[in-house]
Amino acid sequence: MQTDTAWFSLLVVMILTKTIEKFVDDDTDLQELVARCNNQYHLFNNKEKKDRSQVNELLQKIRDVVQRNGGSHYTNEKFQKAERKIEEEKQRILKAKEEKIQEELQKLKRELQEQHEKNMQKFLEQFEADRERVRKEREEERRREKQEMEEQRQKERKAER
Repeated sequence: MQTDTAWFSLLVVMILTKTIEKFVDDDTDLQELVARCNNQYHLFNNKEKKDRSQVNELLQKIRDVVQRNGGSHYTNEKFQKAERKIEEEKQRILKAKEEKIQEELQKLKRELQEQHEKNMQKFLEQFEADRERVRKEREEERRREKQEMEEQRQKERKAER
């Protein structure tokens, strides 16, 4: 990942009052920081403040980091580039999630539509069956009424004779 480049370009500077081994062993956060900075660190011995070689050694280590970094230090431009890469990745992930959500939404819509169509088909079949039943009942009712009227006429004709 691009942000790892930033850690590679850092140099941890520490001013110690005890040995480096004791200092680092006592602090797991510091161990992690030094490890993330490609184990690049520089120590200043506070007891030898007049020893200018410590400063020269620091400057040389900085030059070495710059050289490994292609001849330049970690610039704001590089930071912004890393930030852009992070943002692009974040946008890619968000887009992928949005696409997945849209696909799931479309799938749910299709399933809902299919279920609705099945329900409507059942409803229409039941409606048609009810309508046919009512039609037959009316037809039967008319046939009975017609038969009763015919029987009534026959009774009236017999009564007239």
